[in-house]
Amino acid sequence: TLAHELTECKSILAETSRTLEESNSIRDSCLVALQAKQTEFEKKPKRVKDSTYHKEKILPCKQAKKGVQLQAEQSDWIADTDEEIDEQ
Repeated sequence: TLAHELTECKSILAETSRTLEESNSIRDSCLVALQAKQTEFEKKPKRVKDSTYHKEKILPCKQAKKGVQLQAEQSDWIADTDEEIDEQ
């Protein structure tokens, strides 16, 4: 009968509504977790990948190991860095 079909439709609608609410709840919790991870990632210090840094700091260290004569400024920086590492 029509009344029976209406009752069935209401039951299915209620169940679908609950399922959607649960789905939204799960989606929201995943979104919160993702936002927390993003915030954590943004707080981490970024690694220096700058070519200028490499040219000014890393390359002179490699040259010093090979015995290449460095400028006074470069030698001073390497000495200061070595002292800081030794202190740690």
